Amino acid sequence: MAPDALARRRPAPARSGSSDRDPLPLPEFEHIVWTLLERRPCVRPSVLDVARSAGRTPRELRRSYEHLSAVLGPLGKGNDMMPRRMLTYACCTYAANLIRRGTKVTAASSLAGFRHNGNFARQFRLYFGCSPRDLRGFCEPEQAARQALS
Repeated sequence: MAPDALARRRPAPARSGSSDRDPLPLPEFEHIVWTLLERRPCVRPSVLDVARSAGRTPRELRRSYEHLSAVLGPLGKGNDMMPRRMLTYACCTYAANLIRRGTKVTAASSLAGFRHNGNFARQFRLYFGCSPRDLRGFCEPEQAARQALS
């Protein structure tokens, strides 16, 4: 391509607000995930589902959390892990709510979109500091979760 042709090219117009949007607050993110889980029980929502429900693209959602990775430290394989981490947390809180209302642990894990009870228990323990069975009387998941996410 000739140099003068490059000079005549105009840059693509920037999408308004695509990269400078604030991240979804955790309560709003949780609300979207819980709504998706109630609409389709036993089907774990994806980051794409959450992004569409929030009126964003998955890339936009991931990029909105990029600055948080610097604050929270390494999150795994790139910044893609932040929305996934929040998605897993929201699914665990959904299951915790079901367990507190008397639902059996295996049913709650399935309704929250976890295919394997062992993985559910591991993730639950990571976020809340206790096993799902211990939830009924011995741990406070909200406080433990805040510490895990901070």
